[in-house]
This record gives sequence, structure tokens and C-alpha cells, in this order.
Amino acid sequence: MRNPFITTTAALLLAIAATPAFAADADMPAKATTPFDGMDTNGDGFMSHDEYEAWRLKHMEQRAQEREERREMLKQKYGSNMDESSKYSDIDTDQDGRVSHEEFEAYRQQRMEQRAQEREEREQQNMEKRQEMMEKHQKMMEEHQQMMEQHPEPVMPPSPPVMGDGM
Repeated sequence: MRNPFITTTAALLLAIAATPAFAADADMPAKATTPFDGMDTNGDGFMSHDEYEAWRLKHMEQRAQEREERREMLKQKYGSNMDESSKYSDIDTDQDGRVSHEEFEAYRQQRMEQRAQEREEREQQNMEKRQEMMEKHQKMMEEHQQMMEQHPEPVMPPSPPVMGDGM
């Protein structure tokens, strides 16, 4: 008799291996073991200019996509005004097209103070939420205590009738 665990495991492994995520990259030959092998798409042992440009374009697009994903993640984490908060014009306060050391340091100090203020506001909100949760917990405990005082004995539901007791 076959062991169902082994059969299921084997089927699962075959299914995973057949998925596109685990399949070989279409642009990379199956024998690719080094980055060069991945660039030599026709497998002639040399990297032509076209092969190099295709590889470079593909990787530039991948990096651009990764940067965009990181930017979106940061926007979600820190708010949608992330781009607006660090414009060059905010740093170049005299709008002369150059940022002096003094302008940069003033901007840096302003941002540090702004971040500290935002942290304090988040901490205050968290403290308020904790206080609210503690108050709710206290109220539940008081209600539970009142119920225990009203019903000192455990209240058991009636037993269901047994078959054959006159039914």
C-alpha cells in the first residue's frame, strides 16, 4: 500500500516545480551558472553588444520597478506627502538654484524637528489607545465581577433529554 503522505508530497513538489515562478528564466539559457552565461543568450560563448544592451535594459527596468515598489511602500508607511516634503525648492530657501551649507543644515534641522514632533504625536496617540483599552478592560472586569456576585454558583444548562425517557 502506498503511503499517502509520500504520494501527496511528491505531487506537491512536482506541481511547485512546474509553476512559472520556479521555471528557468526565458532570457537565460538552462546551463547559465554565471552572470555571463545569462548575458550570452545565444550560447555562442561570447556576449554581443545587442545581448549586453538587452541584459542591461532588462535589469534597468527591474531596478526601476523595485524603486517604484519601494517608493509606494514608503508612501503607504509615511504618508502620501512624502514627495512634497523633500522638494529641492524647500531646501533652496533663497531660490538661487544652489543649496548652501547653511540652507542644507537649516532644512536638516527643520526635518529632524518635524520628525520628532510626528513621533511625539504617534506616541501620544498610542498612549491614548492604550488608556482606552485599559478602561475597556477594567469595565469588562467589573461587569464580570458583578455577574459572579449575582450568580455565585455556576449556572449549568439543562441536560438534553435522553432517548427512551418517554419521548
